[in-house]
Amino acid sequence: MTGVVISQNPNIQNIIHEMENSAPHHSFKQEPPYNDDEPDSPAGLRIPADMNALYFKLDHGTLLTRVKRAILHVWLKPMRSELDRQVPITVYKIYRINNTDLLDKTEVTTLRKEFDALEGNWVKIPVYKLLQEWLSKPEENLGLVVEALDSQGRQVAVTDPAESPSNAPLLEIHTEESRRGRNRRNSGMSMCTRCCRYPLLVNFVEMGWDFIVAPKVYDANICNGECPYLYAQKYAHSALIQKMNSSSAKHGPCCGARKLSPMKMLYYDHDHKIKFDTIQDMVVDRCGCS
Repeated sequence: MTGVVISQNPNIQNIIHEMENSAPHHSFKQEPPYNDDEPDSPAGLRIPADMNALYFKLDHGTLLTRVKRAILHVWLKPMRSELDRQVPITVYKIYRINNTDLLDKTEVTTLRKEFDALEGNWVKIPVYKLLQEWLSKPEENLGLVVEALDSQGRQVAVTDPAESPSNAPLLEIHTEESRRGRNRRNSGMSMCTRCCRYPLLVNFVEMGWDFIVAPKVYDANICNGECPYLYAQKYAHSALIQKMNSSSAKHGPCCGARKLSPMKMLYYDHDHKIKFDTIQDMVVDRCGCS
């Protein structure tokens, strides 16, 4: 067990409940705060702790894709006064001063949204232009700073994942839609008598794989059955050669997967980022002897 905490962001929760619907590839990146053991600090720099910076490491796959939209999700804590219904939310990007190791921040965007100040709220901040800058010049991705100050000057935006893991900031990236998966067919399952496809239920919870967010259970299918010589050979030549070698072979042809299909999954990767992706070769569609 990895002890991961599932984000309460509504976008994440919707994906969990709608895994069967087709959707474009999403990548929700959720990073831990900076600490002395963090090896992936941007460009080898140590960001001052008082900047309360957020750093979203863009993986190689993201750098090679065409991004359609980018949204920063930030959780605003409940405030003490109903007067704070329109807290200004400002996003800054961190940059080097004159190509030195000295850092500063510059404003990217500021927005105001009206909400119930006495309850917590998720705020969506468009950051498409900023992400485009990082994609074209990855070395300039030094992180960003989010400020949301109430009327008393208190920071109400949750920027430290350790403060509230389920409400940690998220960077949502929409890339080009993946190719539609091929339709799976169940034909041949009930009439099969030799090398056949059978249901196989995979339960990630029982396996202790809690980094898989959804689905928790799915039918992977499995191939099993007899594969006698001269059975189901595509070419007569192959069947004859196989027959000639059968006397010296230790094992005959094996029943295995001939066709597999992908499946959409929501999971945490090795960088602790939530990903909604299409994983290839997850479901057996057809079996055969080989």
